[in-house]
Amino acid sequence: MVAGAAKPDWVRTARAAGWIRMSTEALEIVKGYAGPKGDVLSTAELAGVCGAKRTADLIPLCHPIGLDHVQVRAELDESLPGVRVDATAKAVGRTGVE
Repeated sequence: MVAGAAKPDWVRTARAAGWIRMSTEALEIVKGYAGPKGDVLSTAELAGVCGAKRTADLIPLCHPIGLDHVQVRAELDESLPGVRVDATAKAVGRTGVE
């Protein structure tokens, strides 16, 4: 682990983006809210926020971080075909989300 006691508090921001490619049939299911669990995009966004809140449990040697803001956006992109995902996390502290 990195020693962070001598570092000043600072606003720290991290952003990640990516995409999920899928068949056009799967895209139609997502678009039509026809999945067995309902709204796939909202479920994915919620799962992303929950994952961010548990980062210290999921990544070895990661400091627990008090998050000030987490946002996950999942949007259909028919040109892939698939979903584009954009996630942002912000925290104020000596070690951070980046």
